[in-house]
Amino acid sequence: MGVGAAFATYLRGGHGTARLMADVLRRRGLPVVARELGFSDEEFVGAVGFAPETRPGRYTILEHLALSPSDIGTAYAAYVTAVAGRPGRPV
Repeated sequence: MGVGAAFATYLRGGHGTARLMADVLRRRGLPVVARELGFSDEEFVGAVGFAPETRPGRYTILEHLALSPSDIGTAYAAYVTAVAGRPGRPV
């Protein structure tokens, strides 16, 4: 999922790279944020929080950061702001 990859890149501190990924996804007509997938922000945050349980034993940025649901929500809101509002590129 492109949205998940771009958000994970954002979490790793690759804010510029996440914006570039979002631009590429957008140019291909692919979703960049949860609502473009038909999910609410809250549903996306819940899915991100649950994601580590789907692949036990695999260490990812989610385990490394040990984000609370509130922290995920805050990070996701910052991601949406970072990839939205680009001139000529509606979200």
